[in-house]
Amino acid sequence: PIYEDGRLVGPGPDHVVRPVTGSNPWDEVSVVLASSQLVKRRDRRAELLSGPDWDLVVVDEAHHARRKDFLDLSLRRPNRLLELLEGTDGLPGLASKTRGLLLLTATPMQVHAVEVWDLLIQLGLAGRWGASEGDFLRYFEELRVAARSPEDADWRFLTAMARDELEFGGPIDEQIAELLERRVGFAGWSRIRDFPYASDPAREARTMSEGDRAALLAVLRHLTPLRRRMFRHTRALLRRYQEQGLLPGRIAERDPDPRWIPFEPAEAALYERVDEYISDFYRKYEGERKGLGFVMTVYRRRLTSSFHALRCSLERRLEFLRGQRTDLGLTDEDLEDADLSEDVSEELGEVRSRALEAIHAEEIDYVEDFLRDLRALGTDSKFRQLQEDLETALAKRDSVVIFTQYADTVDYLKEKLRVVYGHRVACYTGRGGERWASVAWEPVTKEEIKRAFRNGQVQILIGTDALAEGLNLQTCGVEINYDAPWNPMRLEQRIGRIDRIGQRHDVVWIWTYFYEDTVEAEVYRRLMSRIGWFQGVVGPLQPILNRVERTIRDLALEEPELRTHRLEEELRSLEHEIERARQEGLDLDAMLEQRAEPVEGPPPP
Repeated sequence: PIYEDGRLVGPGPDHVVRPVTGSNPWDEVSVVLASSQLVKRRDRRAELLSGPDWDLVVVDEAHHARRKDFLDLSLRRPNRLLELLEGTDGLPGLASKTRGLLLLTATPMQVHAVEVWDLLIQLGLAGRWGASEGDFLRYFEELRVAARSPEDADWRFLTAMARDELEFGGPIDEQIAELLERRVGFAGWSRIRDFPYASDPAREARTMSEGDRAALLAVLRHLTPLRRRMFRHTRALLRRYQEQGLLPGRIAERDPDPRWIPFEPAEAALYERVDEYISDFYRKYEGERKGLGFVMTVYRRRLTSSFHALRCSLERRLEFLRGQRTDLGLTDEDLEDADLSEDVSEELGEVRSRALEAIHAEEIDYVEDFLRDLRALGTDSKFRQLQEDLETALAKRDSVVIFTQYADTVDYLKEKLRVVYGHRVACYTGRGGERWASVAWEPVTKEEIKRAFRNGQVQILIGTDALAEGLNLQTCGVEINYDAPWNPMRLEQRIGRIDRIGQRHDVVWIWTYFYEDTVEAEVYRRLMSRIGWFQGVVGPLQPILNRVERTIRDLALEEPELRTHRLEEELRSLEHEIERARQEGLDLDAMLEQRAEPVEGPPPP
């Protein structure tokens, strides 16, 4: 059953609703599903943490459990989700109330390697590894120093940490030991194996041959809690499995081809005015209270998606400003990520002041004016590009999937496309699936959508990022991203729906739309030229992708007259960080994927 709105729903197609009868809902079920947004709330969190212990807790999208400040390690303020795991207000954390804890994420690090430590300690870290994040971070830094300049490394510190891992985590993996012994010989391996217990480790490392020292560093990279607490599967690793005959099924290549779409004159004029309105009122709301400007960041993102999505948002905004609705008119798509990581729902709690009422009154005039112009806008350069691309794609391939961030944009596209393509169009959003049934859109299940798309009854599938969760579309060889999320990892998740093992095309086409000369376009253009993004970013550059989101957000909300100068500054800073990450970043792939040589015999079961 799903726990929501103070009741238990389902399981099964009949969706039976059961009211909660006891004082604590968590006492009434042995297996239950609940959203992270729900259980992290103060009242729900207290219920959960004062409830029963569990055999297993699974936390999806666990990277959202994070600290609010990562640049100053002396200041640690966990967000609500991390507090839920760790405990707060005198209550034990969820991590201590379960026998098993599984944290799932396709984004292990968002900003800083310390976030890996924040998750690992929920799973239990003994010795120096769990005592402080300082020792954890220093170990990987010393490894980098040892590889670059062995005479400058603190070998005594490295051996102390390695001994702790041997004591609490267990011996060196037998396969790694066998591989390295074959590489350096019995005498060399004996010296490496005993290195953590050397009385003078600096002298031992200094007198090793270059080959033996390389093997030693491989062992030290292995002797961390990551080997027993984290399991990671990247595309590069799967490709190596395939090359060694361990993995059946095709792994396709990507052919990314971004579309830089110029505005029509009327679009450019309206975009510029709305852009200025958003940045101006963002500063006004932030000046009244930090966090209140979040609503403007939502409208700026929607402006990137489509003029229709912005129009729908501003219509809801106008109702709020006029007192016709009590909520802010935001959707789950607007709030989900920011609420999990930054607890914005609580930050946006009801605030009243005369200054705020004055800002609202001023904003009404702007919103009314923009809505008149949006309704009268007679051009759509982005949709025209979509029409051309669909004709090209369907002339050569069977099907196309179209992604967008917002259900409002999905509704706009589905109505315009069904006029031409009829029942060959379907869509999927957080509301569920829909197919055109000659006279109206009818609801269908995710399985029906998937089956119709696979057998060719549906050729065009339009969806929000809800479509990018749990739907495998490896029969489709063309993906069109009608908008680009500010966080590139969201874009990577979309691409992962079609770029999967068993993709029937050798090459998948990825076409992503950008309005020409916008902040988003310039940042993505630079990112693609510097790190070859869209081909798949691995290793220490992944945390850079979160910096991209912050860079786009800050620039998009900057005063337009200051933006050009700051854009170059931010792009240079981003490029510097990319280079620094290449040199210094914690490369989880290198730590977890040992470059073992192929072995004879059948693959392990």
